[in-house]
Amino acid sequence: SDLVDYGLTHSCYDPDETGRPCGACDSCQLRRQGFEAAGLVDPLLAD
Repeated sequence: SDLVDYGLTHSCYDPDETGRPCGACDSCQLRRQGFEAAGLVDPLLAD
C-alpha cells in the first residue's frame, strides 16, 4: 500500500459529479470488502 495512492483510484459505476463513489454499486461493495480484508481504510469512503 505504500506504493499506491488509493485516493487516486476508483472503480465506481455511478460516481457523483465530483467523482466520489456511490458506495452502493457492486463495484463499490467489492472494493469495500477488499479494503476491509486488507485491513485498510478506503480513502474515498472515509469521512
